[in-house]
Amino acid sequence: MLAQLLVKHGLRARTVPYDAVSRSKIASFDPGDAAVVCISYLDIRGNPAHLRYLLRRLREKLPHAHLLVGFWPPEDPVLTRQEDSPDAAADSHVTSLREAVQACLSAAHREKELP
Repeated sequence: MLAQLLVKHGLRARTVPYDAVSRSKIASFDPGDAAVVCISYLDIRGNPAHLRYLLRRLREKLPHAHLLVGFWPPEDPVLTRQEDSPDAAADSHVTSLREAVQACLSAAHREKELP
């Protein structure tokens, strides 16, 4: 749904399955000229180490991209536990599609302003 909303707002978007950016496949992953990477989580439970590792892999592959994590639902416990916070590795996190679209549009506009 987020990809469809981004296209509707004039941004290029594509969806990529987790497997394509797994530890074994990240080297062959072609992100193109992605300025923003949106990671969506539907009910993350337990220790979200896999999210931290994913963010680390993406940061290495796309050092200048804006990394955005979407947590659905907004009351996800990972947002309240300091040790699990995605803020250390992600540039931002959102809890609604509206926030995600706004964050992507803002990041895309900042990217256009860079020399």
